[in-house]
Amino acid sequence: MIRRALALSLMLLFSAPQAAELFTLDFTVNGEKKTRNYDTANATFKGTSEDFIKLDFPNYNPYSDAVSIQLGYLGVGALLDFAQNSTDLRLQIPSLGIDKTFTGPTRDDAVLAMQAFFTSNGSEELNRVLAAINASSPVAAQPQLIQQQTNSAFDDSLSSQSFVAPSGGDSKSSSGGDGAASAAAFNSTGLGLAFGNIKYGEFRTKSLTVPLSYTIRNELDPRRQLVLSLPVTQTSVNTAKTWSVTPGISYSWPMNERWTLIPSLKYGITYSKDLNQAGQVLSGALTSTYAVSMSDSHVLVIANMYGRSNSLKFEANDVEVDANLKLNAFRNGVMYSQPVNLWGKNLAVEYTLINTVFTGSEVFVKRYNEVGVTIGTNRKARTSRDYIRGGIRYTFSSEAKGATFNFGYWF
Repeated sequence: MIRRALALSLMLLFSAPQAAELFTLDFTVNGEKKTRNYDTANATFKGTSEDFIKLDFPNYNPYSDAVSIQLGYLGVGALLDFAQNSTDLRLQIPSLGIDKTFTGPTRDDAVLAMQAFFTSNGSEELNRVLAAINASSPVAAQPQLIQQQTNSAFDDSLSSQSFVAPSGGDSKSSSGGDGAASAAAFNSTGLGLAFGNIKYGEFRTKSLTVPLSYTIRNELDPRRQLVLSLPVTQTSVNTAKTWSVTPGISYSWPMNERWTLIPSLKYGITYSKDLNQAGQVLSGALTSTYAVSMSDSHVLVIANMYGRSNSLKFEANDVEVDANLKLNAFRNGVMYSQPVNLWGKNLAVEYTLINTVFTGSEVFVKRYNEVGVTIGTNRKARTSRDYIRGGIRYTFSSEAKGATFNFGYWF
């Protein structure tokens, strides 16, 4: 199963994206029809202005001609109407029960008023749908904020157990000294790169993440680790770009040689000028890991996490969003680590199988599974001050499918 998933991951990772349109305008003016597609919200609203309509309908009279426009806005269908001899713009979104009229001295002024409605929290239900349920959302659908916080809180906890050698593992250093004492002499800085290509609904997203971290180890017990993290992500849907930053903090608290509890707290902020979308999310999580030594440095780690994420009101650059999302995250998985010798080097391979389920507010992706493998230097070696790992992860559910390649270096 893992081999098949990894082969599919490589195919999806490097496959050409199948573009779906983020924004569409289907015009009907004096019986004539025209269609335009856009990748940014601002270009879409400009497309309904007098000058742009005249590009396709040269004889268009902005004061007397009736205009009907079917608007596709990030998966939300709407109908725009200018009645004959009127500058009033009627907006109807049947799926949300929205029926609103915008007025102005000119039709272009009415369009500006409608644009403000879309970007300035004009409808709580519209903002919730755009932020949570549409497949291109930078808050809850793309690999941004909520998913990123949930995944990283769990993955950091699972990864930290690679350093832990339960009874029967390499609890002594090669020099014969105590493993805890030799590891306590240094902290570590982590740098990485992750590239993802995942299809959410009809939209294929590409993401580039630079995860930064700093780990402070307790001098008496190096299993006690305070980790400060700062991943920075850029996501692209067609040509629309989104940026996010997610600082976080976690602490590994060993209950005994095998069992560790890791509480974490993360804050994330995302903004997309192209999509007219933004958001901020605060999340907390508690992860439990249990490490079992198999034989010859083979280790099985069982991990379970509960997390809580709340979206916060966001205002910036004329964009105001209050999606009011409240989510519970349940993430459970296993990691199996085994030593290998490749190219004359002693390395370690780690296999992961993870399931994630969200409850609470409605979101586009409510559950997904992940299968992954990484290979690199042995992170358990107590005398190693630096190590390197790289691998691939395949994500799949009924709403999402794709792969992420990741690479990390700690020193």
